[in-house]
This record gives sequence, structure tokens and C-alpha cells, in this order.
Amino acid sequence: MKKNVDPERMCCACRQKKPKSQLWRIVSGPEGARLDPTGKADGRGCYVCRQPDCIRKLRRRKTGLRQLVVSSLREICDELLRKAGEP
Repeated sequence: MKKNVDPERMCCACRQKKPKSQLWRIVSGPEGARLDPTGKADGRGCYVCRQPDCIRKLRRRKTGLRQLVVSSLREICDELLRKAGEP
């Protein structure tokens, strides 16, 4: 019988592999950059941990986003920080 395994993805800030369910996905698609809560939106994406430190690192260094055209990275990171429980 087949086991239901959560695929692993790498956080673009801390470079650690974690289950996909423990990461948030930022996607750059035809509508621009946005948070992808389903993980299934069309477009190129990157994953970031749900930890405030990783989100801050992503905002500061724009790590791993070379392939994304993200004009509103600061707003997306602020939204993720609010979801992670940071003011």
C-alpha cells in the first residue's frame, strides 16, 4: 500500500529542507507576485519557512528570488510576518 508522504521543499532563506506543509509559497505569475496558500498556483515560486527569522532574512537579502520578478516582496513578507504572529 502506498504511503501518503508530504514532499520536501527547500526554504530559500535558510536553505533547509522541510515538508511542503511547513512552508509558505510565494509565486510570481501573470497577476504579479503573491502568496500562494494552496501551493498549486501557476507560475514560478519559492518556499519560505513559517519562522519570522526566515521571513526577515528573505526580505533583507531577497535570497532565492533571482528567478522571480517580485515587485512587492516587502508587502508579502509583512503579510507573512503577521501570519507568523509577529507585529
